[in-house]
Amino acid sequence: NSNHGRWIKRFCEEENISQVDLNNRVIKNLEYQGIKAEKIFTREEREKGNLCKYKLGTIAKIEGKNNVLFYLVAISSFDNNNNAQSNKYYIKRSIETLLDYYDKDGQRDEIYIPLMGTGSSRANLSCNESYKLIKSLCLGDEFNGVINIVIYNGDKQKLMEECIGKVWEFTTSMEHSIELEKKFSVSAKNLYKDKVILRIVSEVKPDCDAIEVLPNLNDAYLYRIEQDE
Repeated sequence: NSNHGRWIKRFCEEENISQVDLNNRVIKNLEYQGIKAEKIFTREEREKGNLCKYKLGTIAKIEGKNNVLFYLVAISSFDNNNNAQSNKYYIKRSIETLLDYYDKDGQRDEIYIPLMGTGSSRANLSCNESYKLIKSLCLGDEFNGVINIVIYNGDKQKLMEECIGKVWEFTTSMEHSIELEKKFSVSAKNLYKDKVILRIVSEVKPDCDAIEVLPNLNDAYLYRIEQDE
């Protein structure tokens, strides 16, 4: 159910190839780049999966339909039990390698980077942490192209869950509303007769009359922007 697993399944279906064929494409591209495996396992050592171990951050470039290029990045290592292991440092180094590769190879084409380290990679990053990490690395330098960070529907739900307990709604006067807007982040504002209905994103309860409500996607994005500042 990982993004990686879903991509493999979809790519193979669209290209009408097997996962073995895809793996052969990856190996062929790495050989073309002059990249060699750090270690080659036997089937006794690794019962399933790729027998070749490559350096963290290794990138294979695979071409799909309509001349779309996919950069496949090594973001994890395997322990003695053949389980994938990763952490924030691994993710950071892999993203840095990807951005450097894209800057040299991208030819000013746009690149789309999904959140990394939030699923089965076992890096245990939250969606917010992954987004902030990728964004911070993208802002560090100027790149020869356009970088887009992709947030999938499942990740959107996680983002909303991260700001549960931080979204408030209440009705107040126009004068009090102006004061609150100077102190807090307002995600929605509606007029009702001579009153104002405010929806505020805040770590603390903004007013004694405020009622905690479930966050929506707009609240989540506002909260994330606040965390980035």
